[in-house]
Amino acid sequence: MKIDNSYFCLDLSSYFNNKGITSESNMKEGMLSLGYSSFPEKGFPNKEVFYYNNVPFKLAKDSFYDNVELSEQIIEFPQKRVESVYVLGVANNGDFFEKITFLCNGERVEDGDLHFTDFMSTYPVFANELVYRADYLHTVSGKYTYVKPILWYDAIHLKDKKNIDAIQVEDNPSMHIFAITLKLVEKEG
Repeated sequence: MKIDNSYFCLDLSSYFNNKGITSESNMKEGMLSLGYSSFPEKGFPNKEVFYYNNVPFKLAKDSFYDNVELSEQIIEFPQKRVESVYVLGVANNGDFFEKITFLCNGERVEDGDLHFTDFMSTYPVFANELVYRADYLHTVSGKYTYVKPILWYDAIHLKDKKNIDAIQVEDNPSMHIFAITLKLVEKEG
């Protein structure tokens, strides 16, 4: 599926360090919370390209790990001129926000804030938007139908259009990124 040239979906596969989506046969391997819970794979939007708000996202496909637990990673990519950054993710054990730093050639060009509501919350605490709600939660004990975990959307708009080639996240094991898409600057005339 061809993606609109005004977006660039980051390949996070080499940064994945956590398992937040499990099947019924491996639900005990979930790592999304201190209680080893996870989203059920059945119904989760892990197609090649998934759209939310007309923004394309590439989610994990065919890998053991499927999300980035924040631990001061620097996510590198080819330099792009960017106006906004869209992120799919969750928090666990509470609602959290952390600084996110945009870099170009190793230099800080701007900071923003990444916000995630707890994936077990019913309503967003920040300006997060509900992207997907599962029918139940996977736990080490099996399906837990009283909680319907949510994947959240967060948008970070850069103050000015910037060239960036890396994003640095803070250290917060309670925040998890499943996908990042950059909104590129249209050709400037």
